[in-house]
Amino acid sequence: MSPLFELPPNFETILEKRLQALNHSLYDPKKLADSVRKLSNLFIKGIASEKYWDNKDFRAAYIGYFAVLNFLRARSVFREAQHRRFLKDAKNVVDWGCGAGSATWGLYAEFPEAKELHFSGIDQSAAALDEYKNWLDFFELNAKTFHQPLSKFEAVKGDTIIFSYVLNEVRVWPQIPEYVKRIIVIEPSTHQAGRELLWWRDQQIEQGWHAWAPCTHEKPCPLIAHSGKDWCHHRIHWIKPHWFLELEKHLPMKNDTLTLSYLLLAREPAPKNLMGMTRVVGDEQEEKGKTRQLICRGASREFLSWLHRDQISLKLKRGDLLRVGDVEPRGSNELRVIIPEVIEKIKE
Repeated sequence: MSPLFELPPNFETILEKRLQALNHSLYDPKKLADSVRKLSNLFIKGIASEKYWDNKDFRAAYIGYFAVLNFLRARSVFREAQHRRFLKDAKNVVDWGCGAGSATWGLYAEFPEAKELHFSGIDQSAAALDEYKNWLDFFELNAKTFHQPLSKFEAVKGDTIIFSYVLNEVRVWPQIPEYVKRIIVIEPSTHQAGRELLWWRDQQIEQGWHAWAPCTHEKPCPLIAHSGKDWCHHRIHWIKPHWFLELEKHLPMKNDTLTLSYLLLAREPAPKNLMGMTRVVGDEQEEKGKTRQLICRGASREFLSWLHRDQISLKLKRGDLLRVGDVEPRGSNELRVIIPEVIEKIKE
């Protein structure tokens, strides 16, 4: 069973206070949904820019919908980081292009020791930084904020940099300074953003960085080398609060599950027990007489497959980590599962 993510217990109360300051309310979901639709259309057309922070309706739409979903996505990434002990030596964390702070919220929600870290929020929008400060109060976090362009690093230093939904907004990805030891990237689960992230992953590994997640290897990404359309993205399940269900009644889009692309990179190699495992990177594909599911464990693009007549049901989800035992190679990229016992799901 995939883990379920949810919002903190007092989140609704704090969100309502913020929305009221912007002349919106969770108790008027239709009005808020109208703003969400308008802002969503601007995002789709690629013409929103950072100026939407200066519009009260759009800011309300962002914090009441988009930031909420991005917070849950970030929680899933930082839960993975927690399992990997990825941040065990972190001291100074920079949320680059922080916006309202969804990534900072996600880190805090998954790391009990987060208050011991030094946070910095960077954004090129002064209004976004204002919103970031308001949410810091909710999580009782102290952070420095810096108003500067996102195209390059300047005075702000941190051993850990978070890029959450920001690299897809800049024309040139910034050169990572030597003092940065860890990178967390969270990007939209779109074809373009996802494949750019895979390409960037290969480039960074060539420059000496090490992959911690979702990759279990440091060979060239098989989805770049052997496919012109695939990209690596993750799917999470979450518990919708009542107010969100009411909001969705007035929206054309439904978010029963949430998808994202992400990457954890460090200058230090990942622990040996993380390498060599198999990660499920695709949903089940039903075909005539069999089911296939895309996996990743090296430079080859591979699928697990099982026949319906064998009455096998593995119930694997995107993101699951496996140890794959004795399977039968079928063709160039298919591994046939004869008995389910050859697939061991890693419990974390």
